Amino acid sequence: MPVFRCSACPRLISLSIIPGGNPAAQDTDVWAENWRRCDACKNLFCERCAPPGEEHCSCGGTLREPDDETRMRMYFPVYESLEDLPPVLSRPPTKEARLGKLEELWEKGIYGKGEYETFKYIIEAS
Repeated sequence: MPVFRCSACPRLISLSIIPGGNPAAQDTDVWAENWRRCDACKNLFCERCAPPGEEHCSCGGTLREPDDETRMRMYFPVYESLEDLPPVLSRPPTKEARLGKLEELWEKGIYGKGEYETFKYIIEAS
């Protein structure tokens, strides 16, 4: 199951589709109990970094609890354009910078071969 990191702290976010949640994600010092996603920058925030009363991300976007459709798109992502890529790859301002970041993440083992090849194809075509 996909695991993400809160954009503002080291806590992990489990994107579980198991009813009742991920049984391995019980330690609340390590795992977020709830989380929200910014509709503009797509960053994820745990409940400590974006408390329930907080409605906006620092980028100005709205923080929302993801609906089932959004969760499924995150669980089974479809990459067709630069806008679909993870923010860490779509934010750099130039194609060369995006390819450099992809190479860095590939060397660290962050992406598998299929993701790497898909992301490289999209970046090169942009």
